[in-house]
Amino acid sequence: ATLNLYYHIEWLVLGDASGPLIYAEIGIPNSHFIEYKALSDNIKNIYYQKSSGTLHMDFNQDYYEGETAVFEFMVVQDNMYAFYEGNDYAVYQFTPAWFDYANVDRLVIRWSSANVDSFSPAAQTDAEYLTFETSLKGGERYTIRVNYPVTACQFDTSRGYQETSGSEEEEPLEWIYYIIGLLFVLAVLGGIAALILWPFIALFR
Repeated sequence: ATLNLYYHIEWLVLGDASGPLIYAEIGIPNSHFIEYKALSDNIKNIYYQKSSGTLHMDFNQDYYEGETAVFEFMVVQDNMYAFYEGNDYAVYQFTPAWFDYANVDRLVIRWSSANVDSFSPAAQTDAEYLTFETSLKGGERYTIRVNYPVTACQFDTSRGYQETSGSEEEEPLEWIYYIIGLLFVLAVLGGIAALILWPFIALFR
C-alpha cells in the first residue's frame, strides 16, 4: 500500500533579477519514502533535504524570465494512510507541495480509481482515474482524501495511524476553547467593573 507519486511541473520564470532559475525544491509528504528519481532529462541531480522535507533538483540548464522549466520526477511514498472505524477503512490524505509566494495557475491530481470507496473533495471520475483540479494563490494548500476498504490492499497497521470519524476526539478540545473564551469575557467584565467602581472605592478610603 505504498503510494507511487509522479510529478509533472511546468514552472514559468516571472523574473530573473536575482539570477536565472537553476534548481527547484519540492516538498514531499514525509521522510518515509522508498525511493525517488528524476524522470526528465533536464534534472542533472536530485537529493532529499531532511531539514526542509524537500527534494532538491539541480537543472542542467538555466531558465530566464519568460522561459518555462518543465520537469518530472517520481517518489515511492510510505506511511501515507490512516485507519478508522475499527480498522475497516484506510484513508490516504494527500497535500501536494505548495509555494509560499508563487501562484499555481493549474493544479491537477490524477488518482487511480481502482478499489476506491469514497473521496473528497469533488472530482471528475472515469474508469481509470479520479481527477481533482484547482488553482492556488501563494501559500494556499489543497488536500484530498481517498478512502479504501482495508481488503483493497495489503495495509499494515504498523505503518499507519488511527483516525476517528466521529466527534469524540474533537469535543474536549472544543470545551477548552469555550473555557478560555469564558475566562477572557469574565476578565474583560471584571476590568470594566473595576473602572466603574474605582471612584466610589477611592471615596470611602
